[in-house]
Amino acid sequence: MFDMNPFCLEMFGKEADKLFQNQLDQCLAFITEEKQGMFRERKSFDWDQLTVNIATYLDNVGQDEWRTAFVPLLEGVMQDTSGQLAASFGAAFNVQNIGSLQWFDEYTFTFAQDINTTTKTSLADLCQQGQFEGWTTKQLQDNMLLMFDQWRKGSTDPDEWDWYDQRMPAYRREMIART
Repeated sequence: MFDMNPFCLEMFGKEADKLFQNQLDQCLAFITEEKQGMFRERKSFDWDQLTVNIATYLDNVGQDEWRTAFVPLLEGVMQDTSGQLAASFGAAFNVQNIGSLQWFDEYTFTFAQDINTTTKTSLADLCQQGQFEGWTTKQLQDNMLLMFDQWRKGSTDPDEWDWYDQRMPAYRREMIART
């Protein structure tokens, strides 16, 4: 079997980091927008509207962002693999056939949809928990930052993240999250 080039894996990881950061920035902007509306209109923070805004974004723009970013990377992997097959078997491999194109379109659509479904569910749960526990917008933002950091860095061990969060200055966390 053919192994994916480590450079390709790194590129996928870097692209995922960028996309998670874009989604985090947009979600934080929704919180800021809701907070400003709360002061402007002298009303309570509307947790339900925040959840709707995040879900709408993820269902539309967020899903397209993942597909747009990952299609060229997936095409690159397919081209590399076809080159490996050609070298191994001494024959050209044509990726541009009807079955391949249909599969590729379906895969990229499903791939992006699954990522955003998980994100949407997790963020809805986070907002529901925040509403139930009476979090401030700062607590919501901090917990959202922590959630995205866990996604980006691959750790879900709460003890590890408590230790890390206690020792990392706020400005450093923001700088790392934004880069």
